[in-house]
Amino acid sequence: MKRILFSLIPAIVLFSLLEFALRLSPWDSYFSPEYRQGSLLDHSVFWRPEPPQHNPSGIAHHAAMEFRGVFHEEKKPQGVFRILCLGGSSTWGWPLEDTEKIYPAVLETMLNRQFSKNKFEVINAGVGGYSTFQVLMYLKQRLLNFSPDLVTLCVGANDSHHNGEIHITLSDKEYSEWLKQESLRPRGEWELIGLNLRRFLQNLRIYNWFDEMLFRLLNKPKQRVPPEDFENNLREIIALGERRHFKILLITEAHRSPDAIVRYVEIMKNLAEANEGVVF
Repeated sequence: MKRILFSLIPAIVLFSLLEFALRLSPWDSYFSPEYRQGSLLDHSVFWRPEPPQHNPSGIAHHAAMEFRGVFHEEKKPQGVFRILCLGGSSTWGWPLEDTEKIYPAVLETMLNRQFSKNKFEVINAGVGGYSTFQVLMYLKQRLLNFSPDLVTLCVGANDSHHNGEIHITLSDKEYSEWLKQESLRPRGEWELIGLNLRRFLQNLRIYNWFDEMLFRLLNKPKQRVPPEDFENNLREIIALGERRHFKILLITEAHRSPDAIVRYVEIMKNLAEANEGVVF
């Protein structure tokens, strides 16, 4: 028994050194628990980490999101023209710390300065990593209550990407359906033990590093929102605008690989040309 214990010491030391090195490295946050399956709010389709009995990813439903910057009451004041800015990190304002420099805040300041006889409110409802699938859910479940006169959509980059960074091979639509189905499935005792063990191991950077390597070798994630779904999401938002009497402004996003979003930009242009009340 002593020989076995002594033989394990070099392995334990090696793993401890690797864990220590990863925690000191620039990639520490990437290998932290926040980037594991279901734990990254950015790509989580209104789901957040919770005890694993809720569903196999250890996450529970969450729809209440906070706006960035100035707080606005849900009930629109009389005589106010309200603009709702939707999108991902470009709208939320990453990596800026000063909210007054983010475009929704700049827009509000400019409009109120230029048109002093009118009152404008611009709400920053952007959420880092959001795709049009998530934006549509957010708009229907929460934001219509704010009675916008104009909705801006700065989208495309996240739609064209995939969910691989949170270890999901599915599209946003498929992932959402999977979560709904799995949340209703009863959990066996051993399955819950396994989920708790996995969540414990996800606190170790070395475990997440190996997990990441295996995921990259064995999986090919799908696009989060394929072009046809992107178009359908925008069409549904346009239909909401017609029913709820708000105009829509479509805005392109910067992207490290512009070719990846060409099709998405074309869809936005075509929809704006075909629909009154939509501007590209």
